[in-house]
Amino acid sequence: MSATKPALLTPDDVAARWSIPRRHVLELARRKQVASIKVGRYVRFEQAAVERYEAKQRAEAA
Repeated sequence: MSATKPALLTPDDVAARWSIPRRHVLELARRKQVASIKVGRYVRFEQAAVERYEAKQRAEAA
């Protein structure tokens, strides 16, 4: 029995979603401001982690 795993987003996916440079997305991950997963030398983001970061940013802006 296998559980459905959430799709992982690439830094390019997140950068396109936020309209910011890929490098800035990676910097946010490096600073642990947005949760990320290392898969070997690659960085990936869970959809839920991206949505949590967005909600936090909206709350801080309000």
